[in-house]
Amino acid sequence: MWHADLTTTINGSPEKAWEVLITPKLWTKVDPEHYKEVIYADATLTAGTKGKMKAADSPYFAFKVDSVNAQKREVVTKSGIPAGALVITKRMVPAGKGVRFEEEVVATGPFAGLFAKLFFNKQIKDTLPAQHQAIKGYVEGKGKSNA
Repeated sequence: MWHADLTTTINGSPEKAWEVLITPKLWTKVDPEHYKEVIYADATLTAGTKGKMKAADSPYFAFKVDSVNAQKREVVTKSGIPAGALVITKRMVPAGKGVRFEEEVVATGPFAGLFAKLFFNKQIKDTLPAQHQAIKGYVEGKGKSNA
């Protein structure tokens, strides 16, 4: 098993933060350094649907939306890896006048360690802080995407 997580406090609208999580077309606007392309048929994430994205320095990555819980402001996506899975859980938890953005990424299966060395450490773990800062900047009205 491989695991990465990060929590970031965002001093901004919980609704705007939630919108970023569930609206794929915003991903390339909010974080163009990481998200180079997102292919998703619906305007917002819907449980059971599939999409794919291309991050910087990586091939296209397919994902399936496992669940979208508006009440908990939680999105869970899953991607297959040989004999295992990559599960990404993102939450926007209300905190004071803003939100606490919690993200957890877990890879399971006998090849999780190998995939971590080849892809996940560089493509996910090392980029999480910048991704969170991009979302924080957008929601707080301070990011490059707000210009």
